[in-house]
Amino acid sequence: MKSGLSVLAQAAAAESVAPAFRSMRANGAAEFARLGLPASKNEDWLYTSVSAIAAGEFTRTIGDVAVDASSLTPFLFANPEWPLVVFVNGQWSAALSSLSNLPDGVRVQSLVDAVSEQPELLEKYIGHIVPASRDGFTALNVSAVGVGVVMQVAKEMVSDVPLHILHVVTPDANGLLVQPRHLLLVERHAKASVIESFVSLGEPASFTNTVTEVVVEDGATLHHLRIQRESQHAYHVGTVEARQGRDSHFVSFSFIAGSALSRTNVYTVLAGEGCGTTLNGLYLLDGTQHGDTQTRVEHVAPNCFSREMYKGLLDGASHGVFNGKVYVHPKHKRPTASKRIKRCCCRTRRRSTPNRNSRFSPTTSSARMVLPWAAWMKWRSFISKVAALALRSRVNS
Repeated sequence: MKSGLSVLAQAAAAESVAPAFRSMRANGAAEFARLGLPASKNEDWLYTSVSAIAAGEFTRTIGDVAVDASSLTPFLFANPEWPLVVFVNGQWSAALSSLSNLPDGVRVQSLVDAVSEQPELLEKYIGHIVPASRDGFTALNVSAVGVGVVMQVAKEMVSDVPLHILHVVTPDANGLLVQPRHLLLVERHAKASVIESFVSLGEPASFTNTVTEVVVEDGATLHHLRIQRESQHAYHVGTVEARQGRDSHFVSFSFIAGSALSRTNVYTVLAGEGCGTTLNGLYLLDGTQHGDTQTRVEHVAPNCFSREMYKGLLDGASHGVFNGKVYVHPKHKRPTASKRIKRCCCRTRRRSTPNRNSRFSPTTSSARMVLPWAAWMKWRSFISKVAALALRSRVNS
């Protein structure tokens, strides 16, 4: 599916940027020209049409916009002391960010600075975990690579406070295309938590196309909480993909309540023996909102586990889609995998489309139910507060 976004991709690739990003941008633009936006004939996009995005007119810049720090207070969860990185309309805001409380052993930099100081990050991780050839949206993101966060957690470091990455779109950002790309690297036996929030001030019809690449090394644990509360007129496509080492644990929670059209991809590759992943999510949709969530877990190494639990609440004429896939390589005979999907539909025109694809090979492999209580209890109180805030804002509006 071709669109005016091709012009933006070519323009971004032609910009004067750091040498490290030039070839990546050119490759992204070329892949986007080849792939275009996904069509419904693509199985992964069978229930979600992106024709509204294809028909939209977008721009990559709207100029500098001043944002008062007090306007961000509702999105900080009453914890202003947490390390905070703020992006305003896709650009890092040093004035609104605060990294003075970063724990020892945790390093946070802009993507440009990190690659300048550590070129090996580009060679090993950035653009390799989520390549441009994955689909049209990842190719479009690569064509504008250069804005984002790199978080590195040193080996055996245990961080007690989360890093909060807050993406803000201002009321005058109609037609703005925002494309951050983050790298979260947790070294062996380290533990860390990251919150990514996507919010709008007002109701701009913006388009966020974001990618987060995650590396969880041997024995490490990362808790990743993703909150999407953008404008009801916005479009949002987000991909989180992890690579896991031996005995590591990647815990993901996705909360979706915003955007007219949203697509959230959470993928992980269990590449080290004994590692595991816990993927949970909650979506609250009403009006004519369309929310699509896709998960994919690939059991590459033996003796790994994966657990998933997604719940949804639909109202009005909203449409929710869940597509979960589990792939087990043929040589592994006893994977441990579980998946639970629950939906509550409140009115007659809402639709919920579950598509559960659990592909085990050989056929003698088994899947058994294991409730992720440890991970769920850790986040339960915080998640309840987020859900309560979202419901309260719906009622007040």
